[in-house]
Amino acid sequence: MIEFMTAMVYSSGGHFTDDKGNAVMQDPANGAGMALRWLVDAVQKHKILSPSCVETGELAVLKAFSSGDNAFGLIPKYRLRTLNDPAQSKLAGNAKIALMPKGEKGSNATVGWMRFYGMTPRAQADAQRTADTVKLMEWFGGRADGEYKFQKMLFKDVGSGFGQKSLFNDPEIRAGAGAQEGCRHALVRRVERCQWYRLAAGHHGQGQRRAGSQHVGGEVDRTKEAELRPS
Repeated sequence: MIEFMTAMVYSSGGHFTDDKGNAVMQDPANGAGMALRWLVDAVQKHKILSPSCVETGELAVLKAFSSGDNAFGLIPKYRLRTLNDPAQSKLAGNAKIALMPKGEKGSNATVGWMRFYGMTPRAQADAQRTADTVKLMEWFGGRADGEYKFQKMLFKDVGSGFGQKSLFNDPEIRAGAGAQEGCRHALVRRVERCQWYRLAAGHHGQGQRRAGSQHVGGEVDRTKEAELRPS
């Protein structure tokens, strides 16, 4: 539920935190209330959503939408490959990306997610486990033998997105992006969490660093809009 509710909060013009990181979800003018009201009205008043929408997992939604019995759904972009595969979907060739429903104070914005890799205290307590865990996290989140192998593999396999701009120049990536609608560009309007770290031993989330982690980026200008396009 958190994924589609987050997207709807942004498209309605709401936020989870302000520019100082303070929670504003309960703010009636700038919080999550507008998105929640839209959801309640869609289920109770307009009856265009199933009441089970708040407890249905993403894979269940994907299977239901693939049946061809639904007009719209909030599904990750990379699922287009599955939805347009005749072997897996009854609506193959007809699944398209549409704009998010826009609130009175919002826009047709959506939201993107990044995966976090961490290390447990048990792994940190053993030198060999620490080294092996760091190597695994580097392979998943960074380079493997000097290349972004895992990110490229995920894109080729399921169409999953990536954050490494250099991959836009990869011939295989460009060929795949040309065949996948919605990969042409992204417009970044706001960043809730603005610090980038390379994961290593002792790294914890929430913008905090401990021994062994390396800061590799600065704070993102929240007021600046940057368009990322394949070159």
